[in-house]
Amino acid sequence: TARATVPVLCYHQLRNWASGDSAYNKSVLICPPANLARQLDGIKDAGYTTFSLKHLRTGAELPPKPVILSFDDGKDSQPLVAGHELAKRGM
Repeated sequence: TARATVPVLCYHQLRNWASGDSAYNKSVLICPPANLARQLDGIKDAGYTTFSLKHLRTGAELPPKPVILSFDDGKDSQPLVAGHELAKRGM
């Protein structure tokens, strides 16, 4: 069977940078909410469609230009910030 290539974007921390954050953390691990909003706008404007991994279990066809957004580390900011921004865009 053919396999689809689906980009997966992983977000670790959604918060503004703090003075004690290292350059590595700022460039790799921490995404300020304003940056997340711009990135989500870019994903949507480029025609990508988010979907749930539950979708894969059903065997349903993938949406056009599928993308998976992953939020890990269980930080409080993720459901508050990401949930709001995703809902605003119908993602």
